[in-house]
Amino acid sequence: MNCVAHFPFRWQRWLLPCTALFVIMASSLGPAAPDHRRQYIPRSWHTEDGLPHDSVAAIVQTRDGYLWVGTRTGLARFDGLRFTPFEVGTAKSRAVVDLCEGADGSLWIALEDDGVARWHQGKLTRYNQASGLGGDFVRSLCAAKDGSIWIGTRTGLSRYQDGRFRTISRRDGLPEPSVQAICEDSQGGIWVGTAGGFSCLKDGRITATYTTKSGLPSNLILCLCAGREGDLWVGTASGLARFKDGKIQPLDNKQIGLLDHFISALNEDKQGNLWIGAYGGLYRLPGKAARATRGADQAMCIVELNSEGTVYDQVRAIVEDYEGNIWTCGKDGLNRLRPRLFASLGKQQGLLQNRAVSVCEDNSGALWAASWSGGLNRLKDGKLVGYTLTNGLATDLLLAIAESHDGSLWIGADHDGGLYQFKNGAFTRYSARDGLTNVAIKAIKEDHQGNLWIGTSETLTLFRNGMFRNFTTRDGLAGRAVRALLEDHEGNLWVGTSGGLSRFKDETFRNFTIKDGLSENSILSLYEDDENNLWIGTAAGGLNRFRGGAFTAYTTRQGLFSDEVFAILEDNHGYLWMSCLKGIFRVHKQHLAEFDAGEIRRIPCASYGKPDGMAGVQCLGVAQPAGWKSRDGRLWFANSKGLAVADPDIEVNTNVPPVVIEAIIADKKSIETGAGELPSPGALASSSDLSQRTLDLAPGRGELEFHYTALSLQAAEENHFKYKLDRVDSDWVDAGSRRVAYYTHIGPGEYRFQVLACNNVGLWNDNSASITLRLRPHFWQTWWFMGFGLLATVGTVAGAATNVARSKFRSRLARLEQERALEQERARIAKDIHDDLGSSLTRITVLSELAEAEKADPKEVEGHLRKIAAYSREMVESLDEIVWAVSPGHDTWNSLAEYISDYASSFFENTSVRCRLEMPFNLPAYTLPSEVRHGLFLVVKEALNNILKHAQASEARIKLSAHPSVVEIVIADDGRGFDPQSITSGSRGNGLRNMRQRIRAMQGELRIEGQPGSGTKLIITVGLHGSTKRVAHD
Repeated sequence: MNCVAHFPFRWQRWLLPCTALFVIMASSLGPAAPDHRRQYIPRSWHTEDGLPHDSVAAIVQTRDGYLWVGTRTGLARFDGLRFTPFEVGTAKSRAVVDLCEGADGSLWIALEDDGVARWHQGKLTRYNQASGLGGDFVRSLCAAKDGSIWIGTRTGLSRYQDGRFRTISRRDGLPEPSVQAICEDSQGGIWVGTAGGFSCLKDGRITATYTTKSGLPSNLILCLCAGREGDLWVGTASGLARFKDGKIQPLDNKQIGLLDHFISALNEDKQGNLWIGAYGGLYRLPGKAARATRGADQAMCIVELNSEGTVYDQVRAIVEDYEGNIWTCGKDGLNRLRPRLFASLGKQQGLLQNRAVSVCEDNSGALWAASWSGGLNRLKDGKLVGYTLTNGLATDLLLAIAESHDGSLWIGADHDGGLYQFKNGAFTRYSARDGLTNVAIKAIKEDHQGNLWIGTSETLTLFRNGMFRNFTTRDGLAGRAVRALLEDHEGNLWVGTSGGLSRFKDETFRNFTIKDGLSENSILSLYEDDENNLWIGTAAGGLNRFRGGAFTAYTTRQGLFSDEVFAILEDNHGYLWMSCLKGIFRVHKQHLAEFDAGEIRRIPCASYGKPDGMAGVQCLGVAQPAGWKSRDGRLWFANSKGLAVADPDIEVNTNVPPVVIEAIIADKKSIETGAGELPSPGALASSSDLSQRTLDLAPGRGELEFHYTALSLQAAEENHFKYKLDRVDSDWVDAGSRRVAYYTHIGPGEYRFQVLACNNVGLWNDNSASITLRLRPHFWQTWWFMGFGLLATVGTVAGAATNVARSKFRSRLARLEQERALEQERARIAKDIHDDLGSSLTRITVLSELAEAEKADPKEVEGHLRKIAAYSREMVESLDEIVWAVSPGHDTWNSLAEYISDYASSFFENTSVRCRLEMPFNLPAYTLPSEVRHGLFLVVKEALNNILKHAQASEARIKLSAHPSVVEIVIADDGRGFDPQSITSGSRGNGLRNMRQRIRAMQGELRIEGQPGSGTKLIITVGLHGSTKRVAHD
């Protein structure tokens, strides 16, 4: 229960700035070990998040699950993700100073200077002094169990019941007319805080009043809170007081760590923690159990900081929601403190390095963590001790750790670091000189006989009686690398390897792989539970269970968060906790059994990351144990930011989320509610609201939108949804976190829309929110119009059939043309292979026979071999050219340019001819058919060959460019040149004639410019037409 003092917004300048400074100084001190006192994760919302104003004075959660927020500029409804503002103010006042929900579900809204408003069953009613209210300046509201509403004003206390007001003033014994705070205790007594102390009302009459004379630190009462133990917490302008057994028990505010004495808000949560809001910060006085250990007056207040690490500013209200989240408000917006499930132990808290790779607890209760490049860390009684190279270690690249039965600790290092035994404060090292394999040690396990088993990246090693013995795949081990070791209840040794799972018994390995039912051969972790089930974590096959000689696999397809499992731990509540690169997740073994029995279709799985308190999401699995359950029940996981520590005993969100259909939009028009209209709490449709109603919709385009939400506020962004529209969806549609369903082209008829939701830990509400709609038809969708249309359709069938026949004929003709083009392309490829490769192979065959025949003459053989090598290189180049020519991925202008560039550079390499290439930085990606691309390349190839053989040139220049309608290739040299008109026949004439024929076949043009002694220039242009000009990525 809580009560809050609500002051006029105009009073906000009256602050205690020095108090905030003291709070910051006090909160800056922290322990080296994980700070388990800080059990909450803060989050804030401001105007940029949709909040109407950052100055917030009131909060209430109504029974439907919505959070209502009163701000300086009006009222807003919040579903954990989105704010919906509503106009409830008047011209005189828009500021909302308090909110409460009546026993009948009505929402009461206190306006700063203009009375109150009541929203009930779709109707907004305003009350002010003229209506019987004690005054227009309202300060506080309280909804009593008997259905009455108590209203504190500046001129008295009013009670609204059965439609009438009754006001209690100074004449009736009220010490002062200005009422700042009201609350109701468990016995139905009403407590009223004024500027002259606080009073108790029984049966509508004041029975007692308490002031400074009774022991109060101040008569100015700012807030009241009825505790769960029958006590009353009193917040005053000069500190906190406790009223119990008819007496005020003074509290030494400084002694309990309460640095701010201007107490503006109080709330006692379900755990018994007292939340204290002040103008300079937010405090938490630990619950009953914590207070009992030190005494009620000795328990220290914990300073809570906001998400920016600073104190809260002018806390005006504190509310606990149904899921155990604490909501506060003040000058700095709306704030939520959700229970923190994880703490972190990293470099900031005292670890030598953040990258912890393995963790275990010894028999003394000390926790050991090995880190790669950070040495060894020991945590005991809140103190951290580090061991590095200066303490006897030869390397700080540590991996696996394990405790021995004699209390010593075994540590395995990476690379050639060796094996260490830490005993009596000293390290003993074993290395390759002692017979140990000189590789990384990934896992260590001492069995019940005292044998030490060592898993390395290449062997399974047994250390016994000072001797090392290695086992490998040659000895029957399933895989080379050993990553996990476990001894079961029967004394069998289970070995998780990179190639499967091995069981070592009676000096023999029995291997299990995917052939035996495993989902994955790469094993990362092993765990045996109290029921003797063997749980196997894999690298990509999820979680496996081995029971009764059979394997059962659970993967992301069945609901798991990840198929990668680095560590498997079981808490005291039957949950299996697992780590992976993406964070930590858990499933309940009972849910796995229900899934096996077919009772549920998907395994509920909760995942955790930074929003749950983890410093880093990425967990590590390079060595074992990658996770450990300590004797106090906490779970420790190796993490890239150190150690992630989970407390499974912290109550998680077990509330199924209420599901609400907030709006229906048909053809872009809102149905049922209008924009800006204030809905009744639980507005449009909840699990039971509109399921019995049918909405009748006018004829339209068949476009429907269903806007829905789930009222789980702990992590609203992690709520997930499934929906279904009967007659449209054959099964549930997994919407993820999306909160709207879209449908188009929905025909006339009756439809039922249903939506389900789950909270942040995967708990589904099986009672769907639903609504039935009837879409009326257009006149052309009626039976008589469709009958007429059928007759008209039959009349057009004959004409349509003719068109279809013609279309089929054209399609067949196009197909034949395409087949003909394909045959031509195949013929061209065959010709190229025959001409280029066939001739080269023939030469190589002849030369090989000559070499065989002349093997007695080494010089001749050497000459033949050189020719064979040359022809082989030519074949490789020809084959590369053929592959390039037929590959569709190269049918672009810029691909041709790149190929010509590479060919030219290679062609002139190791010759006396320099080659210069000119082309734009970004050539357009025009599409060129393969025959055009290949033809252009052959022309360029012939031209470059002529330059090298005949031109006697010292330089060749190649320029490529593209214009809107043509592509152009210019090849020039500075050789001896010739007169193009003088060429009639001969090899050069035939070559030029072939080049012209190729260009002409592509509907292009080849021009030759040159004079004897002045070099030669070839200008090739090919037009871009139709599909040739198409941009490749289009």
